[in-house]
Amino acid sequence: MNMFSDRDSVKSVCRVLAYIYLCLGSVGSIALAYFLGYSRYERDWVITWGVFLGSLLSVFIICAILFALASIIEAFEETEYKIYSLHLKVNSLEEKMAKEIEKLTTASNETSEDYAAQLPEI
Repeated sequence: MNMFSDRDSVKSVCRVLAYIYLCLGSVGSIALAYFLGYSRYERDWVITWGVFLGSLLSVFIICAILFALASIIEAFEETEYKIYSLHLKVNSLEEKMAKEIEKLTTASNETSEDYAAQLPEI
């Protein structure tokens, strides 16, 4: 059973959205540059390249944000898993320590009773 399944789905959704936005945004950048690159019935190459590169840059920035969000979620999951495993180890050590303390106190009680039996009565 995976206790982190909700974040796995969010992480995968972020990555899928980033890929979809990258593909559709690239096509949209080409279309936008094609349609906005005309100036009075002739192509203005400066505007065409400016629109294309500007819109492509914004697509890359949004994709980078989505991929970074997925990476942050993944790092958070790894950290949370490490904390959870450390918690289990600490609980195990606490149980072992409690058993050892119980053994030592019973052995100490037995030793003190033997010692008390050897003392002369006053």
